[in-house]
Amino acid sequence: MGLSASMWTSVSGLLAHGNKMNVVGNNIANVSTIGFKSQRMDFNDYLYINGGSTSGPVQIGAGVSTYAVLGDFSQGSLESTNSVTDIAIDGEGFFKVRKPNTDQMYYTRAGDFYFNADRQLQNPEGYRLQGWKVDNSTRLTFKSESINLGKDKANESAFVGTGTPQDIVLDSWYLEPQRTTSVSFTMGLTSDSRGDRSTSDTSPMTALFDQWDASKNPPMPDTSCATSSAIKVYDEGGNAHTLTVYYDQVAAQQVDSDGNTIYEIEGLPAGYTVYEYAVTIPPEEDMRSYGGTKYNEKTNTWEGDQPTKFYNDPVKGTNKNAGMLMTGHLIFDAAGNLVNQTAYTYGANADPGDLNQCDLDPKNLSSWQSTRFSSNGLPTFCANFTGQPLANSVSETISPTQSQAQDYIIELDFGLRCVSNWDNAGSLADLRGTESDPQKVPSKVTVSSKPSYDTPNFYWDNGKQQWTSADNTQTIPASADTVLYYQNPTTKKWEAATNEDGTLKDGIPAAGPFRQETWNDYVPANTLKRMNELGQTDLMDADNNVVGTVDPDTGLITITKTGYNGPLYFENEVTSRTISYNNDVSKYGDPLKTDNASSAGSSSYITQDAHADGYPSGVLSGTNIDNAGVVYGYYDNGETIPLYQIALYDFHNKQGLRREGGNLYGQTKESGEARQGVAGDNGFGVTRAYNIEGSNVDLSREFVNMITTQRGFQANSKGVTTVDTMLETVIGMKR
Repeated sequence: MGLSASMWTSVSGLLAHGNKMNVVGNNIANVSTIGFKSQRMDFNDYLYINGGSTSGPVQIGAGVSTYAVLGDFSQGSLESTNSVTDIAIDGEGFFKVRKPNTDQMYYTRAGDFYFNADRQLQNPEGYRLQGWKVDNSTRLTFKSESINLGKDKANESAFVGTGTPQDIVLDSWYLEPQRTTSVSFTMGLTSDSRGDRSTSDTSPMTALFDQWDASKNPPMPDTSCATSSAIKVYDEGGNAHTLTVYYDQVAAQQVDSDGNTIYEIEGLPAGYTVYEYAVTIPPEEDMRSYGGTKYNEKTNTWEGDQPTKFYNDPVKGTNKNAGMLMTGHLIFDAAGNLVNQTAYTYGANADPGDLNQCDLDPKNLSSWQSTRFSSNGLPTFCANFTGQPLANSVSETISPTQSQAQDYIIELDFGLRCVSNWDNAGSLADLRGTESDPQKVPSKVTVSSKPSYDTPNFYWDNGKQQWTSADNTQTIPASADTVLYYQNPTTKKWEAATNEDGTLKDGIPAAGPFRQETWNDYVPANTLKRMNELGQTDLMDADNNVVGTVDPDTGLITITKTGYNGPLYFENEVTSRTISYNNDVSKYGDPLKTDNASSAGSSSYITQDAHADGYPSGVLSGTNIDNAGVVYGYYDNGETIPLYQIALYDFHNKQGLRREGGNLYGQTKESGEARQGVAGDNGFGVTRAYNIEGSNVDLSREFVNMITTQRGFQANSKGVTTVDTMLETVIGMKR
C-alpha cells in the first residue's frame, strides 16, 4: 500500500469529524427549540486492505466512516406557560398533526398549540392536532342478554372519545340541552323501627305508595315517610324539574294489642330490613296519558280512542297516581348491606300494540308492574314532562322493534344491578299476599270514663235539706253520694258545690243553678265501631261469660252481673295476612352490589351522595385539558363537558423516524406503524397543559463532543501534512 493511501485514510477522518461537527453544531443550534431531540454520530472503521507478512496474512486499515446518526428521544425539561393549549407530553409518545389542506400526517413533541379563527387547534405552521371526539349523548337502551358494567371505576376505559381521530375543532360555542337519563342515590337508612311511619293492615308492602294522592296538596303527607331525598332533573328542552324519592320502612310483622298477627312477611331472613320507596315528581308536571289508540305520527293525532291524562284530564280529572313514577323496595341484610331490590312502574308488562298507549288505570295496584332494565342492569321509568305520545310506560312502542319510550326513560341507581332478570315478576297487587279465614278471638276492651250531666238544673232547699229541680219534678236528699256542680260566673267553669255530706258549701248561692254529674264507663269509639260491624252488644269476662252490654249508639256500658268490676272482652273476628318473600315479591334474580350501594344501619337518615345527568343549554366560556388529554369545555350553565381526547402515538423503532424539519417526524418503513393510545395509559406519558417541552440538548455534553471532534479533526489533518512531507522526501530522492 502506497503513501497516497495513507493520505486518503486521514482524509476519511477529516470528512467523518466534519460531519460529526455538523451534528454537534445542529444540537447546539437547537438548544432552545421546543420538543427538539438531539442526535449523536457514531463512527466505524471503514475499509481494510489485505497484505502479507512473515507471520502470515495481515489487514491494514484504510480509514473511518460515519456509522450511524442516532436520535436521543429522552424527556426534555418542561417549561410552564400561561396558555392552556400549550401541552407537553410527560413520558412516551408523540402528538399527531395533519398538514393543512392535505391528508399528510406528521408526528411531533412540540406542543405549542392554539385555537385559530375557525376554532381549530393547530401549531404555528397551521398543522391540526388530532384527537377523538367525545359523544356526550346519553340515550339509554333496554337490557337484552347482558349488562354494561362500564360505569364501575374498575372497568372504566381510558378512552373517552370514540370513532376515528380527527381535527380537534370547537365547532360550536353553544351547548344543546341534555335530558336526564340516569339518577343515582346512595342512602344511609336506619335499621330500627323508627323508620316505619306508614302502615296498612290490608296492603303493608304498598302503604307508602297508597299515601300518594295527586289531588291533594301536598300529595304525600309529611308524616307518611321516614325520610326523603330530592334532586334536579331536566327534560329534553333543558327545563328543570324536582324529582323526590320518599322512603319508609316496612315492618316484617305487625300484631294488634291482643297479640294477634295482622300481617307477616313470610320467608324474610332473620335480621333483614325492608324499605319501601316512591319516586315522584309534582303531579302538575306529569304529562303522561293512557288509553290512546292508533297514533298518527305524521299528523300527531289519535285516530282511535282519545288518551286520558294522568293530571287534570277534562273528563276524569286528576288521577290519584299522577306524578308517581316508580315504587319498590330496598332489602338489606342483617349487616345493613343492600342485597336485593324491587321496582314497579306503570304498565311495564302491558302489551298496548304498535301506535297504541297502555290503557291500564293507574289507580289500580295491578297496573304497576315489574319494570324493564336498562343496558346497565338498572330499573327504568318514564318521566314524560312534555306530553310526548307513546312515552308513558316502558312497554310502549312505535314498531315491533323500536321503543318510543326508550327515548324518554330514566334509570334509577341505589347501588344494585340486576345481572339476569326478575325473580317472580308481577305487580303491586301480588304484594297483598294471602288473607286467612276470620278467627274468633276475645278482644280486650279498654274502658274509658266520662261524666254524664242530668237535667234539669237543681236548686238548694235549705229548710228541707234537699235539692229540688227547677220544674219541681225531682228531689235529691243531701247525702255523701250526692255531687252537684255550680258554674262559677267569673271563670265559667263548673265547680263542686257540695260538702262531703252533700249539703251546700258556704258562699255559694242557693239559687244555683246546679247540675248533677254522674260518671259512667264507655267503650272507645274504634272498639264500638268494630262491635257494630260484627253486630256485637255483649261484653264478656275472661271465661266468655256475658257480664254486661253496650249501647250501640253511645257506647255506654251497663254491667248486668252484680258486683262485677273485672276486665271486659268482646268476641272479635281477626284475619291475618301473609306475604311470601320468596313467591310474592318480585326481586332481582341475580343482584350485583356496586361500590356506591345504599345501606341500612346508620344512626340517622342521610343522603350520602346523589347525582343526575342532564343539563340546560349553555354557552362556552373556557377550556381546559387534563392529564389524560381530554379537552373540556366550561359553559355558563355550570357544566363541564368533555369535547375531545388528544390522540398519542409511539413507535417501536423511533430511530427509523424521518426528521422533516419544523419539529416534525415522518413515519417510515423502518419506524414501523404507529401505536395508537391515550395519555396515561398503556405506556404513554401524561399530558401537561400550561407546559411545553424544551429541547433535550445537554450543552456540557455537546461542548465536550465539540472539543473531542476538533482534536480528532486536527489529528487527521496532521496525518495529511505528515504524508505530504514523506511524499516530498520521496520526490527529492530523484534529485
